[in-house]
Amino acid sequence: TFGRQPEVNGVLSSPQIDLDRVLGLPEATRRRPLVAIKTLAESFIAASRLPVPTTLSLNVENVTLGGAMLARVGADLKVDADGVDIRRLELRAPGVTQVRVSGRLRNAATGGRFEGTTRIEANDPRGLIAWLTDRTEQQAAAVGPWRLGADVTLGTDSIAIERLKLELDRLNVDGRMAYAWASEERPARLDAAINAPEIDLDRINTLGKALLGDATFDWPRDVTLSLKVGRAIVAGLEAKQTDVNMR
Repeated sequence: TFGRQPEVNGVLSSPQIDLDRVLGLPEATRRRPLVAIKTLAESFIAASRLPVPTTLSLNVENVTLGGAMLARVGADLKVDADGVDIRRLELRAPGVTQVRVSGRLRNAATGGRFEGTTRIEANDPRGLIAWLTDRTEQQAAAVGPWRLGADVTLGTDSIAIERLKLELDRLNVDGRMAYAWASEERPARLDAAINAPEIDLDRINTLGKALLGDATFDWPRDVTLSLKVGRAIVAGLEAKQTDVNMR
């Protein structure tokens, strides 16, 4: 559409797209899906510099990303000068995993930033973790199905998870958590509030390390913590009726 406010509206469909080849990812990066996903996000941010606002509806039967096949990928995107609105992104990932994402991807002063909602349902988490980590020794961290829902903010300097709902086997966890890496002005910061009738922190720690891979975290020197747990497993020890409020 031309005129004073030109725009592009398009629908793109394909039986198969190899994003590893489109992005020109080297073999080492293809074995690290989280790095591949970050590269894809950065390419979307670069595309937002198009001079004409663009709305796209994408439907692809099979997408190759990070050395694995993602199935039934569908997305509704709006690209403008400020970033990318992900109105809908749905796909099937390894481990019989259904992923739903919506939100805003933009270029902030500190780098790329995503703010939105994520829903993940994995019936075979071992397959999902094996893909994300390219390792199999962590598969014991998630034997049964798990469900994850949260409002997420991801940036190069901080991570925030609000309205967290995690179902891992028989474990049910809800709460929020925010972590900021250290900078010249302040130390690393952690703010968390967790509620659960029962939680195995050893398993969650193992799962978190597997998913975060090469990411490094500074020990937080500014901490606000609220923890209410009926029964917790920490370093192999059992703690009951845990109620902690500390700063």
